[in-house]
Amino acid sequence: MSDIHHIGYVVEGDLRDALPGFIMALDTGPFFLIEHLRFDETTYRGAPAEYDHSSAFAATASGMLVEVSQVHSASPPELRDLLGRPGFGHVGWLADDLEDETARLRARGLEPFHTGRTGPADAVWFDARATLGHHVEVLRSAPPLLGFYESVRAAGAEWDGVTDPIRTRG
Repeated sequence: MSDIHHIGYVVEGDLRDALPGFIMALDTGPFFLIEHLRFDETTYRGAPAEYDHSSAFAATASGMLVEVSQVHSASPPELRDLLGRPGFGHVGWLADDLEDETARLRARGLEPFHTGRTGPADAVWFDARATLGHHVEVLRSAPPLLGFYESVRAAGAEWDGVTDPIRTRG
């Protein structure tokens, strides 16, 4: 396993409205908002699925990334039930070999329930609620993804705590 790369929260209401509370509580920012992330390929328990969400990313002073998400829609409804629970949602890490990491986690009793792929982002979600109380997301390490995360960390290191706290990304 790689080090935990990010922690993720889910909000029930509007993501933009929720972010100031995260900025204050976690003393972190700015958040980079990506609205209506739709995957090119999505599965739920191996069958085709749909998942539309918005996520905002910021880095803490230690460099840990924080992801705050709003689920707009997910199908089948069981996928929404799993991904749309408000509160602490998941921990995530990067893997150079996503297939090997998936096999490793399966061998430890975690079952994947959701996959999503779009552009350089390729992720597998595991249901770890029985042991950890939350999900685990493993992302395939890819240069464009690493570049985005590094830009979030750099912005956080330079942020004055006030200017432009929510920044929209494509």
